[in-house]
Amino acid sequence: MCFNKVNRHFLSIQRLGTDELADLFDDLKVQDKLEMDLKKKRIEDRDEDGEYEALVRRKFLGKSRGGGGSLTPKSMSRLR
Repeated sequence: MCFNKVNRHFLSIQRLGTDELADLFDDLKVQDKLEMDLKKKRIEDRDEDGEYEALVRRKFLGKSRGGGGSLTPKSMSRLR
């Protein structure tokens, strides 16, 4: 099931134009930095209440669903 979802997104990404791919790459770089910061906070035990983790997840879910996340790229809404 999960592999089918990945395959579907991969096929959608192949149809994106150069500008859309650049937007997607930039957004993924930002998300990657947020994920690395989250891992660092977990190791240092600085996110005791889990608020930062929830923020990172909300931004990612908003991005992947084309929803109202603050990192919503133009290209992600076309992946559906």
